Amino acid sequence: MKKITISLDGNPVEAGEGATLLGIAKARGIEIPTLCNDPRLPPYASCFICIVEVDGRRGMVPACATRAEEGMVVRTNTENNRKLRKLGLELLLSNHHGDCVAPCNMVCPAGIDIRGYLSEAMRGNFADALRIIKERNPFPSVCGRICPHPCESDCRRQEMDEPVAICTLKRFAADQADWDALPAP
Repeated sequence: MKKITISLDGNPVEAGEGATLLGIAKARGIEIPTLCNDPRLPPYASCFICIVEVDGRRGMVPACATRAEEGMVVRTNTENNRKLRKLGLELLLSNHHGDCVAPCNMVCPAGIDIRGYLSEAMRGNFADALRIIKERNPFPSVCGRICPHPCESDCRRQEMDEPVAICTLKRFAADQADWDALPAP
């Protein structure tokens, strides 16, 4: 593999041709925050939290998807980097209902907010999980046992390993919740 030299935060660094800026920085103990990067998947560069400055490039570039080139000058932790990363994170976390609908939600026959109830169940808030389920489904205990769970076929998690057991977790939330503590419809 051909070696190239870049400047990383003012230090000359030798790296393999074609290596990403994120990989080079990580190998040298330089922390670049990222949300969407997973070494098992090809770079997606959708979160833009890993942005870095590269001399000669217009604007910031995502470190996870940018390949190193001979003589590149890269800065990973400037005031501008931190400011734009913060802004990007704020935008990702902002309330934007209607923009993003998970594939599991789109195929759920009842239209349940699956991510919402899974999030509450994960935190042990089974009453809140059940409240979210019951907004669209009055029979969560029954449906948690007989639903053919088309949502699991479209679960994005299967791109990594296997789909979330959405139907089983619905049943579990219904079994764990204190039904008497739920607000009246």
